[in-house]
Amino acid sequence: MSKRKPSWKTMAKKHIGKPAMYGGGDGPFAFVTPCRVVYYTLWETIQEADTRKAKVDRTGCCGGCRPWTHYIVDLGEAKLACLS
Repeated sequence: MSKRKPSWKTMAKKHIGKPAMYGGGDGPFAFVTPCRVVYYTLWETIQEADTRKAKVDRTGCCGGCRPWTHYIVDLGEAKLACLS
């Protein structure tokens, strides 16, 4: 019997935390903005996530934005770390 592979969204929820709000997308790279509300989007490549992060760092994510707290998580690497 084989186990079903968890989705990237499920992986992100486990890594970031349940109160995080999902903003869309799919892929192994989560761009996280933990300012007023923890919010994340998923991206197929690190370049896409980094491009979005750079834009949000410049423009802000909310009224209480703290750009230095924004980060990107490689959920593929996070999964490997959990398995070892």
